[in-house]
Amino acid sequence: MASLPLPDDPTLGPLAELLEREGLTAEVWDAQWRLVYLTSDYLLSSGASVASAIESLGLPAYGEAAAVLRASWPASATQASWEDVIRRLLPAIAHDLPGGAEAMRPVLTPALGRDLDGVTARPAAPFFVEHGEIKFGRRATPFISLCIRITDPAGDFAGTVSIVMPSLSGSTLSLLGTGDHRSLERLVGLARPERRPGAVLFVDLEASTPLSRRLSSPAYFQLVRRLLTCIDDEIVDRGGLVGKHVGDGATGFFLAEQLGGESPAARACLETARAIRDSTLGIAARSNLEPAEVVVRFGLHWGASLYVGRLLTSGRAEVTALGDEVNEAARIEACATGGRALASKPLIEQLVPDDAAALGIDPVSLRFTALADIDDAPAKARRDAPALAVCDV
Repeated sequence: MASLPLPDDPTLGPLAELLEREGLTAEVWDAQWRLVYLTSDYLLSSGASVASAIESLGLPAYGEAAAVLRASWPASATQASWEDVIRRLLPAIAHDLPGGAEAMRPVLTPALGRDLDGVTARPAAPFFVEHGEIKFGRRATPFISLCIRITDPAGDFAGTVSIVMPSLSGSTLSLLGTGDHRSLERLVGLARPERRPGAVLFVDLEASTPLSRRLSSPAYFQLVRRLLTCIDDEIVDRGGLVGKHVGDGATGFFLAEQLGGESPAARACLETARAIRDSTLGIAARSNLEPAEVVVRFGLHWGASLYVGRLLTSGRAEVTALGDEVNEAARIEACATGGRALASKPLIEQLVPDDAAALGIDPVSLRFTALADIDDAPAKARRDAPALAVCDV
């Protein structure tokens, strides 16, 4: 995403550049409380376009025009929340403006007109915290803004920086921190659902029902947690996106746009399946099981017309992919009994010679089998994708 032009001010310009470089969600106001910069991360989190953000530059924080423009962004402070913040800042703004409180009145948000009457000007603290709510669709989420007053080398007031972050407890932040930030950053790029070609991986623990009956519930839970952790780690390490967890199975998506092309995406999918399979020996050992008791099967497919986007609800954030190829990948995985990894012909044919050689695959010599011709293919595979050709990888 393109970033806004840096402020011309010799103090605020380098500061805005630092905020941008550090990837902070921040806004910068000049000495007269006019907006002069929004970081790229702020634009992403608010859903504001660069054009709309540029239109907001130069607008007073306390003005009606700024309030109307912000209200048009998909995610921004609620109107009531924004008014409360400005209401608390009125004494400081009145102190900083050359014309005092009356200089605000011509452009002030009408709802704050009465609050301006009788305001006593006083400087803001060098560092202060503001609280508010940000609307995301029909929901509002608490946020805090760490506000820092900036002075120039001569000691004169130059402006204010506001760094915005969710209002979360330390324990909640530590929980979020246990996840892999690379996966979350890839989700950011999926804000707009659209067609995105890529490889699809389905992974499932075979014979899980009898295994769950033999093991105690805590022991089986530990096994599944170890397996899913391994699956997720291998997917993320190779540039993929973790899809849904269903019981003791999971899905992964390797998008061509995020991995630099169709062949790298197909190669990453194949490498991930092999890495997960290699890890099952260690998972079995840590779970006090024999290797033959932890058997994982894989279905690998190419989705030329995947419709991919992120799904955010009040309880989770995940990537969702729709399309016939997703269902077909599930059918391939169901046919991969005995711990096999079955890859579709469309997936194999995405590989360029160098990637195929790196995987030890000779596409020319491979022989494929239609799902309908696999002896123990489930009825759903025979019904939904009988002609889909696959091979062991």
